[in-house]
Amino acid sequence: MMRLLALATALAPVWAQVYAPSAGVQPPRPTGLGIVMSYPRPDFPEGELDTYGAEAKIPQYGAWYHYEQKPIPENTVAAPEFCPSLDPNTPPGEREYTMDVEYRAGSPDGFLRRMTVINGQFPGPIIEAVEGDTMVIHVNNHLDEPATIHWHGIHQNGTQYMDGVPGFTQCPIPPGGSFTYRFKLGWEVGTFWYHAHFGNMMADGLMGALIVHSPDDPLNDAADVDQMLYVADHWGDNSQTIVHAAKSPEGYRGCAPVDVPDSVIINGVGQVDCGFVQRGVPCNTDVPPYEVRAACGNKVRLRVLHHGSHSLLYVSIDEHTFTVIEADDTPVQPFQAKELVLAPGQRYSIVVEMNQGSHGDGYWIRARAGTGCYNPKWRVEGMAILRYFDHGWSDEHFALPETTMWEGLPDMGKPGCRDMDDIGYSLAPLDPTPPAPIADETFVFATVIGEFTDPITGHYVGWGFNNISFVNYVNDPLLQLVHDGREISPKRIASATFTGHVADIIINQLDGAPHPFHLHGRPAYIVGRGHGTINSTEGVELNLVDPPLRDTVTIGPNSWIVLRVPLDNPGVWAIHCHMGWHQSVGKMAAVVVRPDIIRTFQEPEEVAALCTRDPDEVALGRRRYPPRR
Repeated sequence: MMRLLALATALAPVWAQVYAPSAGVQPPRPTGLGIVMSYPRPDFPEGELDTYGAEAKIPQYGAWYHYEQKPIPENTVAAPEFCPSLDPNTPPGEREYTMDVEYRAGSPDGFLRRMTVINGQFPGPIIEAVEGDTMVIHVNNHLDEPATIHWHGIHQNGTQYMDGVPGFTQCPIPPGGSFTYRFKLGWEVGTFWYHAHFGNMMADGLMGALIVHSPDDPLNDAADVDQMLYVADHWGDNSQTIVHAAKSPEGYRGCAPVDVPDSVIINGVGQVDCGFVQRGVPCNTDVPPYEVRAACGNKVRLRVLHHGSHSLLYVSIDEHTFTVIEADDTPVQPFQAKELVLAPGQRYSIVVEMNQGSHGDGYWIRARAGTGCYNPKWRVEGMAILRYFDHGWSDEHFALPETTMWEGLPDMGKPGCRDMDDIGYSLAPLDPTPPAPIADETFVFATVIGEFTDPITGHYVGWGFNNISFVNYVNDPLLQLVHDGREISPKRIASATFTGHVADIIINQLDGAPHPFHLHGRPAYIVGRGHGTINSTEGVELNLVDPPLRDTVTIGPNSWIVLRVPLDNPGVWAIHCHMGWHQSVGKMAAVVVRPDIIRTFQEPEEVAALCTRDPDEVALGRRRYPPRR
């Protein structure tokens, strides 16, 4: 750990240059992995590169680098329905879906690329259920690469093998193969989602909402309109291209960490500057913003879901405050805000009152990337429209809004870089159930940027837990390993093992930028936060009355968090950074809960049938590593 701290300190000036190239200075020409400079940096009028303010025209990294693009399929993506429609009073039973995972051509922000989608749609179709349903979801993999799907926020208590994480709970679904996920919903109600968990394939489009209804949901009557609002940072390059580059000495686009996104998209639509993208790839500058339409006087529930891979996103609606009523899947004590801060993996429900305009009026919905958290010299923003529309749906068109952003919102060159509950909002549950007053066990994870070694590509700059970067032997899942009584090697992954009833997980996040962390298996209580580091809760003031209950939390720069976790769900659960570019290159650890019970599990035959390939194969790229121990 001290070595990593020393390394981070020594490299601090280097990170400053990596994240913030000086005006007029072209990044060094990288070598290897087929990465070459495609064109010189574009010419700009004199003085235009001297200012890095919000209006500065600085080319994205995509304008400087050329990567081989994947073949563009003939079929194109289609937009799904964005409004949940299942009646909460529907009796529970068996709910069946079929997912065909396939490649399609798409240009969410105008830049044409190959996408990986479900049933031809991006975002993917909304999956709906009612509390107590048994989900039966058939996944057919039509790709030329493996795939799995994770059901983000679903506890999988009793169906631990169905969590959808390769190398943890299952072997991946092979190209041309099929697999059926079967799991029963317990007390899950609210806004969840599903996404690919192989590499960072979700960045290619494989994701969608999973909404669980209940007649007892206190938020059922919160609004007249219920709609998804998907937000994400977006890249034009294929995820596998980016991951391979990120885990190399050269990095992606000349940066050791993956840096600024190409655009921000809202409900699958964004507006990239085609002058700043890779030359020679079709790019359309005329992408109309997505519109949320509702009648004057309506209350609109927007289920805001961040499915991106890196940036905090700051979401606001011009001239409209909103009421926050749900964080992840937990109803919270309502509070008003002008802007929502989301990290990848997080969800919020907000209620917007249509009380500021009349038919035809439009107001910008803004999703601003918190680039200042890691590179203050770029601005990337996605735009959609809140439109007052009183006559039912039609193709009637209106002018673009002329509204301006709320005064006083943080500039993205210096955003807060912290979670909502870390900037003054309590996120107290609407019906709080206090956590256990004490924990039986405590484990400390520390995470910081550092230098690691890949046996295939050599040294690279990346992330891990406790100085261990996860090596994912996808055909030898950790859950089965623990079931068989084998030890988890520290050469493979950092892990914590708990045998009691309640545990505290302390995470010391030592980077100078924020990171979101997702705990699989169940949500955790956020009982404490602070700056610096801690190694126990002794002397630490904890909230044991009404702490937030979340499955994805953001830890700010050089900060710690205490998660109190009931150990009521035996299994081997992933805990990882939900920045997809970080998780896919090793920022992932294992939480082993009650190994004595795990050894009594019966692995489903269909799960075992997936594990027929080389156990020394490592994602990505079907590479064979040295022995696992």
